[in-house]
Amino acid sequence: MLFSRNSREPPEMTPLGLLVLAPREELADLGELLEALRSVGMRPVVPQHVTRIGDSTVAMLDKLVSSASAALIVNSPLGSDDLEFQRACYSFRARVARRSQLKELVLDHRGATSPPHRYGSAIVIPEGIAAAETAKLIKAVLALGGQISTLRAPPYDNLNAPFLSAGAWPLSFLKSLPLPNELADAEYDEALFLYWSGLNKSGYLGDWRSRLISSRRLIKLANDNNDLASKSLILTKGVAYAQIVGEQAASARNILYAAAQAARSARDKRAHSYAVSYLGDVAALDGSFGNALKAYDEAVADLRGLERHELLLKRELLTRLNDPSGRLSSRLRSLDHLKEAFAEVMNYREGSVMIEQARELALSGASMEALDQLDVAQAYFRDTVPMPRNLAFATGLREAILRGDRLLPKKVLW
Repeated sequence: MLFSRNSREPPEMTPLGLLVLAPREELADLGELLEALRSVGMRPVVPQHVTRIGDSTVAMLDKLVSSASAALIVNSPLGSDDLEFQRACYSFRARVARRSQLKELVLDHRGATSPPHRYGSAIVIPEGIAAAETAKLIKAVLALGGQISTLRAPPYDNLNAPFLSAGAWPLSFLKSLPLPNELADAEYDEALFLYWSGLNKSGYLGDWRSRLISSRRLIKLANDNNDLASKSLILTKGVAYAQIVGEQAASARNILYAAAQAARSARDKRAHSYAVSYLGDVAALDGSFGNALKAYDEAVADLRGLERHELLLKRELLTRLNDPSGRLSSRLRSLDHLKEAFAEVMNYREGSVMIEQARELALSGASMEALDQLDVAQAYFRDTVPMPRNLAFATGLREAILRGDRLLPKKVLW
C-alpha cells in the first residue's frame, strides 16, 4: 500500500505527490495507472483509499484538496451521479482559479470528452494512451514545478499543449496529416484541428510533401476566413520549418517575414514570437549565431509555459554547440544537463544531445566511448522517437568515426 489505511490523517502532499480524483466506480480500473505513477517515482493519493468508516469524508477531502498542488481528475460518465467526486473536483478547481501555479490534469475515460473550455484551464490527456506513457507525461508536467507559469497553450495548433508539442510520444498515437480532400470537405475549425493534430508526425517522419500540400490548403482557408493568426502559424510551423530542415535559408526567411507580418496584423504576440524564433533558426543556418540568439531573446519575451521553456533550452543548446572552450569533462557535463532538461519535457533534442556528446568524445580521441554513445542515440531515433533524418545523421557520424576521419559531420541546428 502507498500509505496506511489505519491513519486518520491524510498524507502530506510532497513535490511529486498527486491527488487522484475519480468516481468511486472507476477505482478498480485505476490500478495499472497508479502503479505506473509509482514506478516513475510519484506518490498518487486517492481519497477513497484514505477515508475509513467513521471518518468525516467531507473533512478529509477538504484537507487533501487544500494541500494538493496538482490533481489528476478522471473524466468519466460514471462521475455524473457521484456527489462526493463532484464536490472534490469543484473544490480543487475553485483553488486553481485563485492560484495559477496549481496544476489540473484531466484524463478522459470511457468515451468521455472534455469540453473545449477545459483546455484553457487544464492539461487534458486523451483516452487510449498507455498507462506508462500517461505516467511519464504527468511526471514531466509536475517536475517542471515553478520553473514555468503554465504548460497550457491555446487551441488549434496546440490543443493538448504538452502532450503534442513536447515531443517524444509513440508515433502509433500521433495522427497523420489529413488528405487534401479531407481538408476540402471539412468545416474550417475541423480542418484546422485535423491539420494541427497531424503536423508533428509529418515532421518526425520527414513527410514534407504532405506537409506542404496540407499547409497550402490551410493557408487558403485561413485567408478565406480572415484568420491571420492561424495563417501566420501555418506559414511558420508548416512551411518555413520544412525549409529550415532542408537548409533552404533564403526561402524560409521570406516565408517567415510574411508570417511575422500576418501575426502583427492579427495582433497575435504568440504567433509573432514563433516567426521571430524561426528567423533565429535561419540566422543560425547562415552562421550568424549572434543574430540567432537575439531573435530567440526577442521571441522568448512573448511566449509562455512549455513553449518558452523549450525555446530557452534550444537557445542554450545553440550556445553550447558554438562555444568550444573549456575542458572536455566540463563540456560533457553541460551537455548532460541539457539532455536531462530536454528529457524532462519529452523533447526529441534529448537524442540530439546524445549525438553531440558522441561527437565531442570522438574529437577528443575517445572513439570507443563515442561509438557506445552513438549506439544509444541511434536506438533513440529508431525506437523511441523515430526520426529518419536524425538517425541518418547519427549513422553517418558513426561511419566517419570508424573511417578515422579528422573532420566529422556537424549540424549547425537541431
